Amino acid sequence: MRKLFSILGALLLCTVVWTTANAETQRVYCSMTQSWWTADAAAVAAYAWTDGVDPNAAWPGVRMNAVAGEDGLWYIDLDTKYKKVIFTRVNASGTIADWGAKTQDQTIPTDGKDLFTITSSSAVWGDPGCVGSWSAQSPKLMAVLDLSGATDWGIPTYGSDNKGPETYTVNGYGITLAAQTNYKQNSGYLLIGKSGSTVTFPAFTWKTTKISVSGSSSASEAVKQNIFVGDDAVSTETTGAKNVTNKYEISESKQAAGTIYQLKVTSAANTQISKIQIFGVAADAPVAPKYYITGNEALLGKGNAWDPEKAIAATADSYKFEALPAGDYQLLVLLDKSWTNKKGFSDLTGEAPAGVTTDKDNNINFTLAKAGDVTITFNA
Repeated sequence: MRKLFSILGALLLCTVVWTTANAETQRVYCSMTQSWWTADAAAVAAYAWTDGVDPNAAWPGVRMNAVAGEDGLWYIDLDTKYKKVIFTRVNASGTIADWGAKTQDQTIPTDGKDLFTITSSSAVWGDPGCVGSWSAQSPKLMAVLDLSGATDWGIPTYGSDNKGPETYTVNGYGITLAAQTNYKQNSGYLLIGKSGSTVTFPAFTWKTTKISVSGSSSASEAVKQNIFVGDDAVSTETTGAKNVTNKYEISESKQAAGTIYQLKVTSAANTQISKIQIFGVAADAPVAPKYYITGNEALLGKGNAWDPEKAIAATADSYKFEALPAGDYQLLVLLDKSWTNKKGFSDLTGEAPAGVTTDKDNNINFTLAKAGDVTITFNA
């Protein structure tokens, strides 16, 4: 039976007032390529509000940021408290000024659609405003690794025992080659093999949605390949590389910025690669942690106990520990990675945590008679 333990008393004295520095944000994009809007190097601003009050700025809003390399694409990070937005036509620099055009009032979606595309092909000045539609930001070509040159990147062009791992810079990105038998750069492609050989990519700063790998005209028609994160395949294995571009759609749960991907040969054959293309979308702004949880070795493992620098970062008003083994636990909630700013909590919910107590230092102690999940809910 699930039990709820509430600890009051001294903990309720721990009152926290959050500032805007800890506010969560939502990244919103606007696409406007119509010539009547972009004339005179006009930019786009966002005027956001909730329930008709507390706008993000005086009209016409805050000037948005141009997305590098993308024509007419703008973005802004808005506080999640804002539910409505109007996109406005403004000057590109200097004191912001209303340049006469705007969209109709828009409700900011909560279903993952983050791109508003203005579709009014004819000029619309003033009310009622331009029309458009919301969609998920379309993945863009973010990087190209061209391996078709003979000696461009310092990869060996001869030899039969180049196994690595060795890192080479290709079009500005460090890739690491590790072969089971050999790798080398021939005229027009990189050869690497066989089963278990990998091309490891760097941590990209965007969300990666797809990796395309082009094979040479002399590549194997039987070679099998896939994209991996660690030991886990994150796309669908392909067979054959001769004169084809294999497209690996990345599992949604493995698209986060900073993920390390590997192209791996999964059959007893060499692969020949002439080009690799990386597709993705700009990463969401990271959510700032609200709380940090440190604790004893039973909770965090050997080497992590009572070390604020290794504390768990909680970004919501509760945190769930899954499948904790039976045992005695002690934890402490911090507002930052220091011992000075401690935080109380209101509830522990789980599979019968018993003996829940606190001490004068706000350490939270409890015992699990059997393995189970435990959720801690922090004070408002």
